Amino acid sequence: MKTLLILLTSTTTFAQSEGQSFCDGDSKETYFTLQTGKKILLWYSTYYTESLIGEKVIEGNNYKVYVQEWKGTQKDTMYMREDGTRIFEYYKEIKKEKLRYDSSFEPNKQWEGREVTYTILSHEAELETSVCHYKNLMALKAEYPTITYVFYYLKGFGYVGATHNDKLVSFAIPKMP
Repeated sequence: MKTLLILLTSTTTFAQSEGQSFCDGDSKETYFTLQTGKKILLWYSTYYTESLIGEKVIEGNNYKVYVQEWKGTQKDTMYMREDGTRIFEYYKEIKKEKLRYDSSFEPNKQWEGREVTYTILSHEAELETSVCHYKNLMALKAEYPTITYVFYYLKGFGYVGATHNDKLVSFAIPKMP
């Protein structure tokens, strides 16, 4: 369940423009775009890195393939594709894709993912981490059968952190300490 949860929560938006600070996004971009690069994310008392490793055609659709490498030996693979304003994720286990995000969605929009109900709470949220004080974030509530998180996304960068019961449980860092 932990692996599935992380697969559902992370984004693959993490390349920065030249001269862009780690804590700044790009207001001309969307909150959830598919880019290249490597992202390091702390998650509770562990961490993982997420990297683009290639592309793959599945059922006639071209997906970007990302690998999440957890501290230790566990690796998870994600398949993501963009179609206009929408981002889809393909799940090998169920041989289906599910909508992960649509940049046309406004606050209070709700939709079903795989084992999760998403609701956009705001496009003006803030999040304080030990690395950055983020502003103008998209706050996305993710309600799973046994737990609810709020995930935070920065335009032009993507996923920057998560809270559970208003406590910070995950955030992006620029490099390993």
